[in-house]
Amino acid sequence: MIIEIFLVSFIVGVVTTLPVGPAGISIVNSFINRGTGEAVRSFGGLFLAEVVYLTLSFSLYRSMNISAIFDKKILFVGIFSFVLFVIGMSFLRSKDKKEINLPSGFKGVFLLAIFNPSLVLTYLTFIGFYERIFGLKLNLISFLYASSSMVIGVGATLCALSLLALAKRDVLFTNMVLVKRGFGLFFITSALCSLGGAL
Repeated sequence: MIIEIFLVSFIVGVVTTLPVGPAGISIVNSFINRGTGEAVRSFGGLFLAEVVYLTLSFSLYRSMNISAIFDKKILFVGIFSFVLFVIGMSFLRSKDKKEINLPSGFKGVFLLAIFNPSLVLTYLTFIGFYERIFGLKLNLISFLYASSSMVIGVGATLCALSLLALAKRDVLFTNMVLVKRGFGLFFITSALCSLGGAL
């Protein structure tokens, strides 16, 4: 059972990371432009934000106050959508620079990720998914194990994406204006779709 929990949680981490959001892009960008140390510090900021939201989600789950969160999901999604929209517009309006200007480092990525309160909804869904798959009531130990496995999946995915981006660095830099506009449209579309889905 322990191996199955690890594998499922790891896969959930990979799958939820593949539609790379602003924090993930910032980590990959840090790796390419500032090196491994900056990328590790950036991942530390993401990790802390994930821990905050995982802890909040588990606390809400244990208190069975889940309906209160889902009742206020428009507020959570609205805040996140606004942040995504602003980031998207900054990409679209940026000049022909060879670098994507996202916050980096521990503090920058932490602040970027912590402004994504919709993660609470994602983690509550993860908890429900976990219980449905394994037929177990989630306790603190199994939650810590599953969420740690998920974060390992997130880290492995971001590491692989960073190495891929580094290998294709020349292509990315040659087409940076198109890449930034593509990211801008992606973030704006994500913001509008998130908001539309919450309504």
